[in-house]
Amino acid sequence: MELKRELLSAAECGWHSAWPGITSSACGARVTVVSSGNILAEAVVQQVPDGTLSVLFSKSLAESTAQGVDCILRDAREAVRNLRLRYGYVFSPPETDDWVQPCFESAGFHAVEFIQEFRCAWTALHETTNTAATFWHSSSVPPQTTRPFSQAAFNDLLENIIRQSADLPRLPAPTAVQLQAMWSLFDANVHVTVAMFDRQPVGVAVLSQSDLTADESVIVEYFGIHSGFRRRGIGCDLLRAATASFCRKNSAWLTSFVAAENSAAQSFFKAQQFELHSAQQLWATQLIE
Repeated sequence: MELKRELLSAAECGWHSAWPGITSSACGARVTVVSSGNILAEAVVQQVPDGTLSVLFSKSLAESTAQGVDCILRDAREAVRNLRLRYGYVFSPPETDDWVQPCFESAGFHAVEFIQEFRCAWTALHETTNTAATFWHSSSVPPQTTRPFSQAAFNDLLENIIRQSADLPRLPAPTAVQLQAMWSLFDANVHVTVAMFDRQPVGVAVLSQSDLTADESVIVEYFGIHSGFRRRGIGCDLLRAATASFCRKNSAWLTSFVAAENSAAQSFFKAQQFELHSAQQLWATQLIE
């Protein structure tokens, strides 16, 4: 059994450029496990700007062998250690063959959470405004130029949302800087909308779409309200304002990914006409120093 590695550039990994601090010109690799000319497993393993390692199996688990998957996962865990990343992660279908769970666990990966995909036809969102919040839109992340708030205020907002979020509490949280670095390097159209009271940012929605001329989903990459301004209807108005500013008539869906145990986020999106579309199991490995 042999593990082969083909290095991938930032563009090949889906980023429009490499990011500061990366240790080489390669942002990832296509990793293939071969035995007697047969491909046992194959995945794209890439370093992500938020300090994590992503493993995406390009040969489905159903068509792979336990030995091949184990080899890739152990190699990825070692990469997390060598690169000193926050953690590594991989998604799998909720229903898999019996060998998958023990294979993942023996390689040092643990089931963290089910991630649920919610969808809504963007035209189903109401356009009414219920609060006195104002909204500022930008096609650059982090927001630049004529923004009516400081970078420090925007960082404080993100840090508050990160601290107060119930999403994935068993994993190390990112920093505001890491989040903005990731959004700014997406190989996609990224749009940020900030909700404000008295010119102070109190909520943020980050939407993306790989091609605005295509009939495909607009992804809600990030969404949150400052803990001191929740339960006032600002979230509803923020989502509508962000969608109205970004979506086009040929954008079919709004898509949001929510942890199954994050009941508050689920309730919010369901109230906005989102419906459950699919789910995946999130597995992660992290170093415990």
